[in-house]
Amino acid sequence: MTSQVAVLNQRGVAVASDTVVTVTTTDASGLGALRTYSNRTKIHPLGPAHKVVIAHSGNGSVDDVDVALLIAEWGRACPEPHDSLAAYVTDLRSWIDSGESPISEDSQAPSATRCLVEFYSLVRRRSEYLRRGSTSKRSVSKNPLEDVVQSLLDLFGRYEEYPGASATSDQEWIDEIGLDIDVLINSVFQSDWEHLKSDLEEARPILQMIAPVVLSRNTGAINQTGLAIIGYGTTDLHPKAINLGFRGRYANLARISVDDEFEHEDGIFALAQSDAIQGFMKGASDEALVTIKTVLRNRFKTLSEQWDGLSELEDSFLHEAEEEWEERLADEFHHPLLSTVKFLAVRDLAELAESLVGIQALRANASPELPTVGGLIESLVIDRYDGVRWITRLPR
Repeated sequence: MTSQVAVLNQRGVAVASDTVVTVTTTDASGLGALRTYSNRTKIHPLGPAHKVVIAHSGNGSVDDVDVALLIAEWGRACPEPHDSLAAYVTDLRSWIDSGESPISEDSQAPSATRCLVEFYSLVRRRSEYLRRGSTSKRSVSKNPLEDVVQSLLDLFGRYEEYPGASATSDQEWIDEIGLDIDVLINSVFQSDWEHLKSDLEEARPILQMIAPVVLSRNTGAINQTGLAIIGYGTTDLHPKAINLGFRGRYANLARISVDDEFEHEDGIFALAQSDAIQGFMKGASDEALVTIKTVLRNRFKTLSEQWDGLSELEDSFLHEAEEEWEERLADEFHHPLLSTVKFLAVRDLAELAESLVGIQALRANASPELPTVGGLIESLVIDRYDGVRWITRLPR
């Protein structure tokens, strides 16, 4: 995991990121193990001509090309700054689509294959979960596998397609390159369980049908690389941040989606892993608010057994209470914090950004799980006149 944050006001923007990278290694027995290294720069200036940096999170590579190399080569191919930050997103897509990037043409089929294998693995896990949850054999669903795929097909139909992509064109590309969807399905669902074999044959037509839908739409269910483009176009008076999801390139199209945009003059934009950061900003974590709501609901349930009619008040009371505590938290924590950000100097923005990432790292290191956030916290600042300036960075 990665923790990154951008803090913006009218004077400029500061970006901070941890430097821990988590990799899967294989020991002598062939078993996989997670290891962490505190040596990865995740903030990359696009080049001296630009007042723009790119922060990456999630996968450290796209189609087997290291993200740092990809960004460096994009900067070389983009010698002149663009008018707006949004134009950089368009330029990145065009450059990837053109085939001039380091991403190999031969990587397209493997990229689509990884996407589909990950999706079919998700389907298998969900269907097995449904089957285990059945109170008796086949009592919940005749074919949990088919039900899961149908529900995802209905859901994915509501997601936006990647620019220039469609299920029809992706199906044509699948046919053109001879990508065997049945082989992928068999590789994921091969099993000695008789119930899965019979379920699979019934669900196979819809598993085949959903493949181009999965490839063409930004579903959020498939692992991807996060890219945040931060800074100024030549006509941007104030800094902006645009969060992208980059799945890969196949069918000669970059699968890049705009996941979030931040254009406020004063604010804090969490780019990756931010539960502790959001809790600090809001005054309470979402988990804490859910716990409070659960405690109240359980208390209502106990009391309603003693007083008739009390259960009817439960939903309205909880709704009003939730609105009130969110309003109070905003008034007492979030709004005062943003008011402070408004008056900070650019260097102070960097200190705040580093502190916020540090909060996330502290939480990660205090948890019983493998710490995936931490190491040296790198930071830099960008303003409209002096451009990009490093504050803290790994030794070169």
